Amino acid sequence: MEEMYSRTDEWTLYEKGKDFLSRKNIYSDTDKVYRFFNGNQWQGLESGVISPITYNIIKPIVKYKIGVINGNGYSIVFSPNNFEDERFQIEMTGLCEQLNEYINILWENKKIDAKAREILKDGCINSEGILYLDYDMTENEVNPEVINKTNIYYENENNPDINEQDYILITTRRSVSSVRREAKKNMEFGLNSLNKDDIDNIRGDNNTKEQSGDYAKEELNNMVLVVSKFFKKDGHIWFKKSTENAVIEDERDLGLSKYPIAHFVWEEVKGSARGTGEVLNLIPNQIEINKTATRRSLAVMMGAYPKLVVDGDRISNPDSITKVGNAIFTKGQTVDDVRKVVGYLNPASMSSDSVSLQNDLINNTKDLAGAGDSVTGDVNPEQASGQAILAVQQASQQNLTDYLIRFKDFLEDVASIIFEMWQVYTPDEGKAIITKQSVQGLKEDMGPQINMENINPYSADETGEGEDFDSKLISSKVGHGEVISSVEENDKDIEDKEVYIRKVIPKELIEKLKVNIKIDVSPNSPFDKYARETALQNLMTNQLITFEEYAENLPSDSVMPKDILTNILKKRKEEEAKINQIEMAAEEKKAEIDSNLAELPVQEGNVNPIGNDMTGQGQSEGEFYN
Repeated sequence: MEEMYSRTDEWTLYEKGKDFLSRKNIYSDTDKVYRFFNGNQWQGLESGVISPITYNIIKPIVKYKIGVINGNGYSIVFSPNNFEDERFQIEMTGLCEQLNEYINILWENKKIDAKAREILKDGCINSEGILYLDYDMTENEVNPEVINKTNIYYENENNPDINEQDYILITTRRSVSSVRREAKKNMEFGLNSLNKDDIDNIRGDNNTKEQSGDYAKEELNNMVLVVSKFFKKDGHIWFKKSTENAVIEDERDLGLSKYPIAHFVWEEVKGSARGTGEVLNLIPNQIEINKTATRRSLAVMMGAYPKLVVDGDRISNPDSITKVGNAIFTKGQTVDDVRKVVGYLNPASMSSDSVSLQNDLINNTKDLAGAGDSVTGDVNPEQASGQAILAVQQASQQNLTDYLIRFKDFLEDVASIIFEMWQVYTPDEGKAIITKQSVQGLKEDMGPQINMENINPYSADETGEGEDFDSKLISSKVGHGEVISSVEENDKDIEDKEVYIRKVIPKELIEKLKVNIKIDVSPNSPFDKYARETALQNLMTNQLITFEEYAENLPSDSVMPKDILTNILKKRKEEEAKINQIEMAAEEKKAEIDSNLAELPVQEGNVNPIGNDMTGQGQSEGEFYN
């Protein structure tokens, strides 16, 4: 029982990391930058009757910068890298193409794209964004989770390369009941050395000071801090989970060669693993802008309006001075002398220096941050071409290139971790992937009868040395031939539609495969789309491409609705096909008539067989015309 109440090794490392981050003001700075971004910029001020003014310039700067990076489309591209086996590398090209399609589907289904945008925002605001990738053995796929900057602790806080760290700690706040359930389950499977009393003694704590955000400092339910430790041992990454006094899960080998953690740093700082963000350095200017605006407001309130001055001793009813429509009675004064009793102070003139200072602070701060009005886009698209607007934007966005490169590196790290997890955790029956395929292509691949049964040509008794990759891929097609035929009767456009196809990659293939990983970046802003569409329209106008080629090459998310143009072309083709069928039928009928006429016997004296009467008797030429 004494061991139960002694602190775990993971908790000791956590306390060490927490002390370091506290000395570096990481916790307080994190709360501060999010407050300023969200507009809570007068925290703790006792203003009395004065209403302080907030002129938030931080949020538009941050939104502009992350908007530029998020304005691109990102796609992961795997390519085979088995140079030692040229034939295998060539065969794996098709597999990599299917993996490229599958990881884009996975990116969507697992919301990795949304989580990547959240990490980009965290990095811009608070210097660092972290993504942890867990692997669900039941689902046989990754589960991504965003980690706050204040919930991760590095062995070496001076090294930005996290894969060179000896260990990494990740902390989470979880309900006591869920931690007890996990500890009990692990105890039953022999994954820890706890007993029932040890589990019952897992209690909540109040270690919320280090959590990100003001709301995270208060909790509704009984929560406990859990420390997950990732560390290197025997060339692999190992894992262990603990609370302050209990080991929830004993150390186990994850089988990975790199940490299942990817982090994105907004701006690199020498000697720091965490870098710096955009907001922290803008806070002094933001404070002065708010103070200047508040002083101007106070000066206007105090001196910009006329003030009433009254000699109260010479007025019988001074309370009526501020009431509309009431008569004022004077004491011993005539109406002509009323100006000696009541008067106004003229408003004081206010120097324009305060306005100039405020505007200079705002404009210079935004310009120096690379987010001034000239680049954030007060451009009228009706007065400039799409290409001109695009050129101005691209020139002004050059200073964001470093951030874009680092974000690409982060996405490559995520893809690399996912692929290694596929290699390590794929079960013996193979890795199931999902790809898209048109019904027409499905019918062509599988023939008239489409079978749902899994066919495994890669089994030991069927594998041949000369087989190509396509014959080795296990395919499970969706739907039988009769099902598709039934659907076709109700939906004539079924062949143009896509369905999800499940395919299983043999374990030995994915284990042997080596890949290069590249992130393709495609500009996707409204002006990029406008420029592409304008270029296509110009090509069609100059008759360099046809209308069919124009519609075919329009992007799927173009302003001009591609589906409508495609339907127009399809209806045209259907009409042309009908006309061609009618013409072919007419030609066949004519050919048949000509053939029948050619077989009729030619009678002597008959000039033209068509001239024969119904009785079969001929007519002379003169009789025919009479």
